Amino acid sequence: MTTFAPVGAGPALGLAAARRFGAAGHRVALLSRSIQPQDNLAAELAREDIHARGFTADVLDPASLTSALREAADTLGPVKILQFSPVPPGDFMKPVLDTTATDLDDPLAFSVKGSVTCVHAVLPGMRELGRGTLLFVNGSSAVRPNLSVAGTIAFAAESAYAAMLHDALAGTVHRRPTSGARRAHTVRRRTLLSRCGDRLGQRAESRSGMPPTPGLYAKVRLRSIFGREIMLDGPEPDAPDEVPAAESPEAPEEPHNGSGSLPWGLGLLAMATTLLSASLGPLLQLFGIKSGPVAAALLLSAVLIGGIVAVRKAFADRPRMSRRARWLSVAGLGGFLVACTTLVIVFQPHPPPPELHRLPGGQDVAVVGFEGVGAGQDQRVLDDVSEVFTTDLMKDQLPEGSRAYDYAGVTSPPLEVLGKAGQDHQELDDWTDGFVERTNAGIVIGGLVTTDSAGQTGLRPAVYVRAAQVEDAPELAGWYLSGQIRLDQDWSSDTGRRHVITELVRRTRGLADLTHALDLWRNGKVNDAKQVLDRLLPSGAVAVRQDGAEFVTPDLVRLFHGHALEQVAIGLPAAQRTPYLEAARADYQAIDPNGRIGLRARLSLAGAQYQLALGPSPSCRPGTVDTKALSASSAELRRLSVEGLFSEVGRLRASVNLAQVEQCRVTAQIVPDDGIIDQALQRVRSAKGGRAVKDLQVLAASVAAVHAFERGDSAAAISYIKGAIRGERGFARRGLWQALAASWEFQRGDTTSGCRDMQDSLDQLGYAQGKGAITSQRYEEIENSVQQEAKAAGARCPRVSPGG
Repeated sequence: MTTFAPVGAGPALGLAAARRFGAAGHRVALLSRSIQPQDNLAAELAREDIHARGFTADVLDPASLTSALREAADTLGPVKILQFSPVPPGDFMKPVLDTTATDLDDPLAFSVKGSVTCVHAVLPGMRELGRGTLLFVNGSSAVRPNLSVAGTIAFAAESAYAAMLHDALAGTVHRRPTSGARRAHTVRRRTLLSRCGDRLGQRAESRSGMPPTPGLYAKVRLRSIFGREIMLDGPEPDAPDEVPAAESPEAPEEPHNGSGSLPWGLGLLAMATTLLSASLGPLLQLFGIKSGPVAAALLLSAVLIGGIVAVRKAFADRPRMSRRARWLSVAGLGGFLVACTTLVIVFQPHPPPPELHRLPGGQDVAVVGFEGVGAGQDQRVLDDVSEVFTTDLMKDQLPEGSRAYDYAGVTSPPLEVLGKAGQDHQELDDWTDGFVERTNAGIVIGGLVTTDSAGQTGLRPAVYVRAAQVEDAPELAGWYLSGQIRLDQDWSSDTGRRHVITELVRRTRGLADLTHALDLWRNGKVNDAKQVLDRLLPSGAVAVRQDGAEFVTPDLVRLFHGHALEQVAIGLPAAQRTPYLEAARADYQAIDPNGRIGLRARLSLAGAQYQLALGPSPSCRPGTVDTKALSASSAELRRLSVEGLFSEVGRLRASVNLAQVEQCRVTAQIVPDDGIIDQALQRVRSAKGGRAVKDLQVLAASVAAVHAFERGDSAAAISYIKGAIRGERGFARRGLWQALAASWEFQRGDTTSGCRDMQDSLDQLGYAQGKGAITSQRYEEIENSVQQEAKAAGARCPRVSPGG
């Protein structure tokens, strides 16, 4: 994910540009001096499903500007598009005779030093991406000096800097013209460097015969790096223009091109097209093909008219082109469009699905209804039960700020497959992924209803666990059925119906807590997540039932609780990890080994045994590891990597962990390198899939880095670990890998890169410490280790405070 960063983001051009680039899929980093306007803009963009966040920076303070842009890149992703458009303060606008040399210090620092600081902060990242955009926006005095606002002479210096920057990069650029409204070039075929402002306005308006209008802010036509034109229709500028706009004379009348007969020809053509489509519609319906003749006629007429006008315009300036050639071109275009439109009529695409109610919160519940299985089920009654259940949820069980919404009767998930043993759930999972994307639901609840031969009705509730909620174990995403609720009569009994609904509501207890714990975990607050999971354990104050009848089963809670313990252990000094790893192993061992959760528990148990085998001082050096524990872990991971009942993502994770354990065994000189490490890593590298597979490939790159370093190829090791760092989002793991890269660079004698990676590592670990993911002792342990490596390499690296 890449970032659009408007410097000087305000409610006018900044907001308009953020909307456009946010809609194109970029995250938005709003840079300005004040926090409150940033929050307001971010909230407004969030309502349009645009991920935006504010970063405080002062254009007159280069350090804060650089820090804000780097933090934006680390938090949201590399800055791909930078817009430098801060509004200058009013005290810059003095008349020329009242302006002293001192009065020019701030304007020059604002427009020139500020833009140079921004370019130096983001250009390296753009070069690494291989693409990017730099947009400079200023005022009319950049090209036409204004005696009443002499301070804006800095605008001209800013434009000169943009021109020099353009020329400096011209030797390595591939020139590509953009719209006539401005000059642009591509750096490495993708980086767009341009100048906006009144020069853009001059060029755009000079073509229409109008005098230049200063301060062209509200509507700017740009050509993007995607090859499309973008229209930014923003409100009026954040500050008034320096000079009032001159009135525009009427545009000169265009010369007559002898096309007076064109309307008649186009009218006849439109009539013929309408008759053709109207007759084609009934003909197609004879064969059972649905078509819209009126809509098709209108569409075809419009396309043909536009095409004919475009062809005639294209040949208007070519008097040597014969009249016959022009009409042959028109006829050819018309025939092609007729054929295309006919295909559209015959193969009419399905309309998009209707819009669903979108929930605003991360823990909101979507009730998708209860599906009747077999004969004797009245779907209308089941939809009524769903509605009452949703209403009761809102009253009693949901945390403050969360809400529930009933989608029964609006959408129809194929829930029936849940009741069939061994049935592939892929279709249902795909449907639910799309549903969650459209509704933003944090929790999805449904269920199956069956009636036996004696007339007893049973309802089995089901809950959907989203992949985004279980990033550490994405193979657990999917639907889970809980124990059956029995109804001794049928739904006609109000008392029986109330019993079922009351039991349904009771079983949701703990579901929102689990979702909250997973959200805390995903955001790096592992200790907070562990505390919530502590309460959900069977022995806790809010115990879940042992019979597995709840939405949140004890096995699922134990699995995530064990993972949270492992994550807490990673953030502790080495000597303090063993109790947490032992507790995690106990959680995994208490899980029923049969079934979906049991397979994942076996995988987690093998990983915990590997961590314990390393001992209190985690290392794979010969003589420091538990040989038997490592061998047992390796054997179990080999079995799980080919387990047919496991999901593909689960088998891939087992392969990554197997490579990690085997690398440790090779380093400890327990076994020789027999190629199993390369085979396991290659299997993960070649896998196709979504975010879960990509995260495993990042982890595989880190294992490959250690493997390469142990073989003596430090250059390949550093390359692998840098690739892993680029793909890792978590502060703690990224900081650990950067510390590893720094250590290897110091050993190679590359002290410059080593110091830089050491500082980046301590920055990331400082952020992790701020979230509670690692302790201050663990931070100091890593810092001292890397500082010793630097000292051994003869390097002097400055010490960096946590979060610095």
